[in-house]
Amino acid sequence: MPMTPAMSGSNAMKRFLLAGFSMVALAGCTVGPTYHKPQVKAPATWRDTQPPAESRVTTASTDPQWWKLFQ
Repeated sequence: MPMTPAMSGSNAMKRFLLAGFSMVALAGCTVGPTYHKPQVKAPATWRDTQPPAESRVTTASTDPQWWKLFQ
């Protein structure tokens, strides 16, 4: 079966897109200039600015029949 001009154009476009995609994908793998890890000075000990808050669980603030609202 001979190739028609439409078929050859379609194949050319597919090859062009494949080549373009390959170039973009490979460009994403490149590494920039020589990478140097930044120097970070971490404190030797951790000190919190506030003492931990006391937590309380109360049932008075919630309606024990809350689930009936969904019926």
